[in-house]
Amino acid sequence: MDKHRFTFSELRPEAGFNRQPYVRLLIFINKRKDIPQEKFHTWWRSVHADLAVAIEGFGGHCTRYVQTHTTPADKAALTKYGMEPLPFDGMGEMHVKSLDDWVEFQKSSAFVKLG
Repeated sequence: MDKHRFTFSELRPEAGFNRQPYVRLLIFINKRKDIPQEKFHTWWRSVHADLAVAIEGFGGHCTRYVQTHTTPADKAALTKYGMEPLPFDGMGEMHVKSLDDWVEFQKSSAFVKLG
C-alpha cells in the first residue's frame, strides 16, 4: 500500500473504516421445481413485491428492496464465458438500518401474518 497512489483519499487506511449507514441483507432463493420459470419470475416481480412493500412498517425498516432474477439463459451466458453461476433463481436484497431493527420488524404482527 505504501506505493499506491489513492484516487479517493477517503479510502486510505488512515481515513478509518468506510462503514455504510445500513446493513445489506441478501436472501438467495430457488423456485419450487413444479413452478415454471416464467410464472415464478412474474409472480415474484409483481405479486410478491407488492405484498412485501405493502407490509405495515416496511418503509420504516427497509430503505431499499431489490430483486435480482436469474434465468436459465442468464446462467448459460455466464457458463459460456467461463463463469460459474450460483445455484439460485434469484436474490432479494434489502437495506435496513440495523440487524436489530430488521429482527424487530420480522417479529411484528404484520410481518408474521404474511409468513
